[in-house]
Amino acid sequence: MTSIEAPEPNTPSIFNFTSYPYDAPEYPVNALGPVSGLARSLAEALQVPLALVAQNILGLLSFATQGLANVQTPLTASSPLSLCLVTTVESQPRKRLLQSILSSELILYQKDLQNIQMRTAKEETPSTSTKSNNDTHKSVLGCIFLPREQQISSIFPNIRYYPSTILFNSDNLSQFIAKGGQKYTSSQSSATQHLDDLWSGEDIVQITKSTTEIISNYRCTFNLSASEDQVVELFNIEYHATHALLSKALIAAPEKIIGQRSIKELKPNEIAGLNDFHSRCIELLLQIIPSSEQPSAGPSLRLLKLQRPERGTLIDFMKEIEAHSGPEGFFSKIQAFSENAAEHVCRLAGVLQLYDNPLAETISGEMLNNAMALFSFYAIEAYRIQDLRDKERQLPEELVLLKWLLEKSKKMNGSAISEPFRVRYVRQNTKPQFRNIEKLLEIIKILEAKHYVDYDADKKLISLRVSELPKEM
Repeated sequence: MTSIEAPEPNTPSIFNFTSYPYDAPEYPVNALGPVSGLARSLAEALQVPLALVAQNILGLLSFATQGLANVQTPLTASSPLSLCLVTTVESQPRKRLLQSILSSELILYQKDLQNIQMRTAKEETPSTSTKSNNDTHKSVLGCIFLPREQQISSIFPNIRYYPSTILFNSDNLSQFIAKGGQKYTSSQSSATQHLDDLWSGEDIVQITKSTTEIISNYRCTFNLSASEDQVVELFNIEYHATHALLSKALIAAPEKIIGQRSIKELKPNEIAGLNDFHSRCIELLLQIIPSSEQPSAGPSLRLLKLQRPERGTLIDFMKEIEAHSGPEGFFSKIQAFSENAAEHVCRLAGVLQLYDNPLAETISGEMLNNAMALFSFYAIEAYRIQDLRDKERQLPEELVLLKWLLEKSKKMNGSAISEPFRVRYVRQNTKPQFRNIEKLLEIIKILEAKHYVDYDADKKLISLRVSELPKEM
């Protein structure tokens, strides 16, 4: 099996699509350009994979830049920098690892702040109801990893006074979604529809999931909506709180055990380059605030343009993707990914460009090549993960559950030999098709009949019989 790597920056071609199946590619850290050094430092200090650190850095850059500019695509259309990442191709175990190591448990508002949000709907608050649609400025400002103790209100102190703001807890999307002061509790379809409308046409990697399912359990997202004369007050960013958020969002290390080792908890001043990263992100955030001379103009989104050479390079890149999108081609398995390739590349290039030069008006060739290298990495990841999903769908359900138990045991204990699993734990943490207790017990009985597990019905405990496991496990 050949290992395929995404190209280094300044290499206009992409990986060889004809050489799959693929091993996991090495993360193209050089393609992170101005933040590549920080990514290396963080990965080494935290002792976690570069890909996980890079995802978090890029997430924060998306948060810091998307209120500043849109980015031009090859066909002259523009795309917002929001949701620029293609991180949804991450496998579920890696999602949970990222969530545990780098962001603690994702949460947007603590319970008391949720109550405040609900109360403000009943109070006399600024309202956009008397404004026409043309008088309302809307800005999607959010994909950010937050540690448990961090509150987004410390960054935007006046956010709670705007009942049109949409906030939700990424731990459980249906649990808390607020729009116009209303709380969705069971209307999951309404919430899904609203989020799909919010990013109309901006599909990120949707292999088999809806927008709601992609965002749920992964990232905190929020939308700010305010009339033009409210924007200055709304974007009153507090410097020290923002600095603290950036530090915690990058370095938060909860008391979790990954495998047999503890994740080292670090202080921000122990990471070379972190203060520079903070300063630049805050500089970008502060640019969102309208000038005092024209406070009612709202944030002005400039267009990061593609010059003729870069546009030609990206068109050639897209032609190569199209050439491998036929029925037997590489991208046939991940069409949702390839259909939005130009937007993915341009958004990645845009956030890197603005970090490198906050006053940039165009996308440089270097940043475009960096973005194509990152896209190439995620394309292989998307293919590999979808391929695993396809193979898993062909397995009998009892083997799917057995595989999950075995992988969980190895992660928790470093070997297949583990303490018994409680049925309740399995039900809460396993794949969705086994969340129904009757279905789960039925599958457990099948595994027991095949001597793969022992089941104690009185204590509700499941034990793996390692010596009896099938060879393919």
